[in-house]
Amino acid sequence: MRGKCRVCFAKFCAMLKAALLILLAFFVSPPLSIASDDKAQHADGNSESSALFYHYKQLAERGESVAQYALGEIYAQGMGVPQNYDEALTWYRKAAEQGHAGAEFMLGRSYAKGFGVSRNKVEAVNWYRKAANQGHPEAQYMVAMMYTLGLVVHRDYVEAIKWHRKAADQGYGKAQLMLGKMYAYGAGVPINYVHAHLWLNLASIAGVKGAADAHELISLSMSSDQFEQAEQLSQAWWARHPEFE
Repeated sequence: MRGKCRVCFAKFCAMLKAALLILLAFFVSPPLSIASDDKAQHADGNSESSALFYHYKQLAERGESVAQYALGEIYAQGMGVPQNYDEALTWYRKAAEQGHAGAEFMLGRSYAKGFGVSRNKVEAVNWYRKAANQGHPEAQYMVAMMYTLGLVVHRDYVEAIKWHRKAADQGYGKAQLMLGKMYAYGAGVPINYVHAHLWLNLASIAGVKGAADAHELISLSMSSDQFEQAEQLSQAWWARHPEFE
């Protein structure tokens, strides 16, 4: 029995490493190229982009953190201006230093991917954690994955479960998928197919890749009583989170 558990955990860890590689492969979206035969409309679009840029820049220079974050996004994605990660990082940092959670998350991603700065995993985790502590769901998921895989921090499934749960309760599908799998494998929590079914079902509804298959597999191992318990958990979750209906 213990041998089977070890095999399960080995497979689980391999799956987690693959998941993180996919997760960290995210890049800030490149600028969209929009072709138009109507030159007047194209000019109007450029004019609007320029006006929006200068509007945000004026507010950002006055110290408005939301505008600073928006300006960082504009530079990062090249919206109406040449894409410039150095400038994006400058404005993300200004907003992050004022406690803007989105900017803190983007600083973490910048350090993780080397956008406008040398890669630094320690700094990445530091900024992800700041954003996570403010309730940023994707940052919470990233912190959870760091604990799950033991990257920069010591591997700690209990801590990983805590952060996955925080993100999952905010409707973050990837965290729901991971939480469901951790309940299924007993990583950081006792094996519990009822809870696994709940989170895998939510992830499946959210359209997360692989969630539907995982949900189907766990369902094959459940009794009718467990299905009934899972349904009760599901109803209770939706009652607490009507915003996702």
